[in-house]
Amino acid sequence: MANWSFEIPGPLSGFIVHAQPWTEKAKRYIAYKRLVRLKANVAGVPQEIPDDMEAVVTIHVWWKRKARIDTSNILKAIEDALWARDRGIAQVNVSRHEHSDEEKAVVSVRFRKKR
Repeated sequence: MANWSFEIPGPLSGFIVHAQPWTEKAKRYIAYKRLVRLKANVAGVPQEIPDDMEAVVTIHVWWKRKARIDTSNILKAIEDALWARDRGIAQVNVSRHEHSDEEKAVVSVRFRKKR
């Protein structure tokens, strides 16, 4: 099966909880999710996980200095941006790298047959 990979430039955003949809924070989060989906579209990542497949997602996160968002929140934001029905994600691998030259995330996606 195919593998897809794309880069999300910083500043990165994490999943937000308890934000009313009209707040600036919520609007920024929605814009961020649209950016992630756009990058995924350009890379060729399908809009949905096929019923007979499961997804494996690998995310590498780089920070200029110290991490300012939990990697679990970044993961959730990327999952939500990639697929409306993300229950088909079978495996996630996340690594973070602090004190690098730039803030970014590199996402790789592959599908495999359900086990």
